[in-house]
Amino acid sequence: TRCKAIAQQAKQQTSHSRSSSDMSCRPRLLRHGKVGLIATHKLRLVKFPAFMEQQRDADTYHKHLFVHIGGSATYADPLLEAVDVRQIYDKFPEKKGGLKELYDKGPQNAFFLVKFWADLNTNIQDEAGAFYGVTSQYESNENMTITCSTKVCSFGKQVVEKVETEYARFENGRFVYRIHRSPMCEYRS
Repeated sequence: TRCKAIAQQAKQQTSHSRSSSDMSCRPRLLRHGKVGLIATHKLRLVKFPAFMEQQRDADTYHKHLFVHIGGSATYADPLLEAVDVRQIYDKFPEKKGGLKELYDKGPQNAFFLVKFWADLNTNIQDEAGAFYGVTSQYESNENMTITCSTKVCSFGKQVVEKVETEYARFENGRFVYRIHRSPMCEYRS
């Protein structure tokens, strides 16, 4: 098992001005695999599973979860740590501007940084034809267009980057954003 980090940003694609008070919102860092509520007043990450699926025939189906972020948070869950993004800029590659550029594009109150342990040990013998995917879901009280930029870093190097745009669907009194079974690039270790 190796440590992975995903910088996930969802940003509103309408023009707006940011005041200096927006800078007080810091990304939340989740440690040790304990999942709490990952949210701001504007946007909440509901779930984020990364997985590999393989179906050899109609009767044989295998799924391996590398990571699953989500579930119900309770008051017993540990609080997430607020981290000043300037303390961790150097931990992420600067290939296309890095974490600093991603965070500066804003809004900072919709920026999440999650550090977790991924389970890379799979019992699937033959990975040929396997599907590597990510599903993510967000909720908001606001109707907006979000852009999700997902970066996976391993040993200080960016190995995956994907940018997707999602539009809201109004469900049960809130706006829901779903990116379902989005293919990962050919990353295997």
